[in-house]
Amino acid sequence: MRTSTKTIVKRAAMAPAILAALAANLAAAPAQAQAIICCNQSIPAEGGWIGSNRVEDCQGYFDSAPTDILRALCKHRSLLICINTSRCTMLPPEPPDQDQKSDLERDGLEEGFYGSPPPAPSPPPAAPPPMPRRLVYLMPWPSDGKPARSFMVWLDDKACPLALDQNNRLADSAAARHVVRGKVFRHGGRVKIEAEAQERPGGAKLGPFSGEAEGNDVAAVARATRAVTEKLKLVCAR
Repeated sequence: MRTSTKTIVKRAAMAPAILAALAANLAAAPAQAQAIICCNQSIPAEGGWIGSNRVEDCQGYFDSAPTDILRALCKHRSLLICINTSRCTMLPPEPPDQDQKSDLERDGLEEGFYGSPPPAPSPPPAAPPPMPRRLVYLMPWPSDGKPARSFMVWLDDKACPLALDQNNRLADSAAARHVVRGKVFRHGGRVKIEAEAQERPGGAKLGPFSGEAEGNDVAAVARATRAVTEKLKLVCAR
């Protein structure tokens, strides 16, 4: 099938109009750009498509950028010399990713169940070898629209956590006197632990009880955990 000369000329005439429309669309949506051009600098904005877009009102774009885009811009604050970037100082701390959260929760729970660390002797000894795992996470647990992380820990006759093997199974099942199941919630800068315990094998249930602490770090998780162990009357006596 041959294309006539008239058709070729017509398509060539349409090309500038198509390109102009495409450019207009890109200019109208700077917030979607993968990189923006401000202060004659290309700034990665981590948007939804690959390419760069020149922003006519850099200050307005910066002032109205959502937190995720603003965080990306502030990483290159030194390049934005033509605008006021003081908004960067008001950014909230960057939230940890899920793996970091999981590590914080595990460390805090273990510290809480294992009790307060004993005072360090003087001079301090060499760093001890890493402790074996004592908690197993079951799954993320949706609850009232707020994500939670569930956990399970086995306690010995002194209410101290027992170690797990490589497969997250109880290494010495005969030593277990209680199993504790619970969830970790984070909301509004606070940590909440909900947990219940059961005597082994198949004995009476204790709880459920809850404990809260202000903060989002390991210490906050540990404080909330200790509040629960006190209510369960399962405070580690090592």
